[in-house]
Amino acid sequence: MVASFAHRKPWWFYAALLPAMIWPFGWTGAGFGALRPRRLWADPGTRLAAVWAVGAVVAFSLISGKQAHYLLPELPALALLLSGGLPARRWGRRDLWLAAPVIGLILASLATGAGFIPVLARLGDPLPLWSLALGGLCALTGLAAFLRLRTPVMALAALPLALMIGLHLGLSPLLFARYDMTDLGRAVAPHDAAGIAVTDGTYHAQLNFSGRLLNPVARLSDDAVAGWLRDHPGGVLLDQTDRPFPGMTPVLRLPFRDRTYTLHRSQEVAQ
Repeated sequence: MVASFAHRKPWWFYAALLPAMIWPFGWTGAGFGALRPRRLWADPGTRLAAVWAVGAVVAFSLISGKQAHYLLPELPALALLLSGGLPARRWGRRDLWLAAPVIGLILASLATGAGFIPVLARLGDPLPLWSLALGGLCALTGLAAFLRLRTPVMALAALPLALMIGLHLGLSPLLFARYDMTDLGRAVAPHDAAGIAVTDGTYHAQLNFSGRLLNPVARLSDDAVAGWLRDHPGGVLLDQTDRPFPGMTPVLRLPFRDRTYTLHRSQEVAQ
């Protein structure tokens, strides 16, 4: 908590996230006005919600390790504070700026389909047109609901719902390809008895589950690889760099998240 070994962020990290956390309700004049200190201390109910939300943000800001999802339990308090003073009028075209993230999703889907975002193509798992079309269609549906629904709160709620479902539908092929360890587990499972090792210092037994392994996976430092290979001549080594290992040859490359695992075997066994 004092000197985080992972996810270390500056003290203002959550303050920078607040505009996204209060969207779309807090982007309205009435919703933003509900967060004024005088309104937050107006009655016992709002004071309770304010202490719940603000206290958690301040406490977590003082902790060095930060992740956006750490504040998810505080979102109900934020919703209670924002939802009480929204105007009764329907939203129109002049309010489309409230839907900026949803419009951005529509434009991003079009740009990706047209090949204007090369970083996605470099990942090696290009997004198919059907997923981009579903994501854009979901965003368009949320935009139409924002303009057509008569209840202001319901209309605003349609925006984040459409954004999240649209992102999931649009990115699902990439997410499944990059965050599924099934192929890695199947690749190493036949070598369970002979020995499996990784050089990834952040390994936390993911392969043990996906490969249904019965033996532990060894985590090796660079200077321990040669000794492990002598003791496990039929074993396999997984590495996330392109460096060579003496006495071993790469036989398979499999992507995971934003990197690629290379499977190495003893040169004698591989031949």
